[in-house]
Amino acid sequence: MNYNEQLKEVRSFAIKAHDGQKYGAFPYEVHLMSVLSTLLKFNIFPTNEEHYKILAGAWLHDVLEDTDISKNEFINHFGEAIFDIVWSVTDGEGEDRKARKNIMYSRLIHNQQAIIVKLADRIANVEASIILGNEAKLAMYQSEMEQLSAVLANKITTKVGNMLFGYLKLLTDYY
Repeated sequence: MNYNEQLKEVRSFAIKAHDGQKYGAFPYEVHLMSVLSTLLKFNIFPTNEEHYKILAGAWLHDVLEDTDISKNEFINHFGEAIFDIVWSVTDGEGEDRKARKNIMYSRLIHNQQAIIVKLADRIANVEASIILGNEAKLAMYQSEMEQLSAVLANKITTKVGNMLFGYLKLLTDYY
């Protein structure tokens, strides 16, 4: 099975796992597709194993956090490498958003593929906030940029990771 066929299975799994969930007024699939689309715009195509894992991580990035899919079920379907990407972008348990993000950031910095997925996710969230006029969400993402910048300082080692980060910074600074 080629990478495109594998991604179709990943997509189906993610959509089924998020069945009934919404991203604002839209089916959750809209957000997942936006994250994937961001990666495609930055030349992450399903042409090699590394890119396949990143794209699979994009489709699945909220499965552990927002559904009842267990770690074992996830690993049985997709393996340890994709689990590591998704686990690295999954918020931890904490009293507030900042505490949950800090737990996630402590895992994120050790996985370059996860950093790429996280940046694409944040770009998708910021763009949606801008397009939909959700000023409160946009302000939240803007206020978190300083912390994200500090966490990722000197941690991004890939060209695409640096390009995604630069684009995210422009988005949050400009709007």
